[in-house]
Amino acid sequence: ALLVEKGIGTREGYVEAINNYPYKHEFVVLLDENGYPETRKYRLEGYLYPDTYFFYKSSAEYIVINKMLNNFQDKFWRHLEVFKADIEKHNMSVDDIVTLASMIQAEAKLFIDFESVSYVFHNRLTHPGTFPYLQSDATIQYVLEEHVEDFTQEQLDLDNPYNTYKYAGLPPGAICNPGYDALSAAIYPDMPVDSDGNSVNAYYFVSNKAGKTYYAETKAQHDRNKLTVKKENESYDD
Repeated sequence: ALLVEKGIGTREGYVEAINNYPYKHEFVVLLDENGYPETRKYRLEGYLYPDTYFFYKSSAEYIVINKMLNNFQDKFWRHLEVFKADIEKHNMSVDDIVTLASMIQAEAKLFIDFESVSYVFHNRLTHPGTFPYLQSDATIQYVLEEHVEDFTQEQLDLDNPYNTYKYAGLPPGAICNPGYDALSAAIYPDMPVDSDGNSVNAYYFVSNKAGKTYYAETKAQHDRNKLTVKKENESYDD
């Protein structure tokens, strides 16, 4: 939308360039060869590296997207050998890591929480019998047309593969384009600690409007944290 607003290309042109153009980057070729869910909204969501860019107004849409893919290649893909063994330990593909990183980027209010939020998601992914759903609000927001502060029950029940309250595991694809810090956190999760410095084997997290995030191991602890956040948000509103 920002590019179109600046007079660089059209929305339809970008959708075509993102979903269908035959880029030569190794990670795009592998993505196409390995396949991805038909329910994925945009083929290259997650790979358009967030950064400051300069473009000519006459730039074709595929040129713009290619430049962002080049940046992903330079900032992350070229270093893949450093991460490869650690990614494999999670029994995840690079595309899985990109998807998870996008959720971390969208969910964590502050950079210091990236690795802890990652820990919560990894904890749920490795205990699917107990926690089959990632329950990420950000994945629901991705498919809604407008930003929502508090979801209705109808929105939480939305029958869409990106709704991680209703569909198990990771969504069909990334929900934003994560930066290096989120990508790294997806590979290297770290157990959060509470205000007393004690480690929390967390399966839940909730953040207040100021960005402070609370972690919990049990639903009862999480419910208490939500009450704390509610009170803090009310004081911020006042």
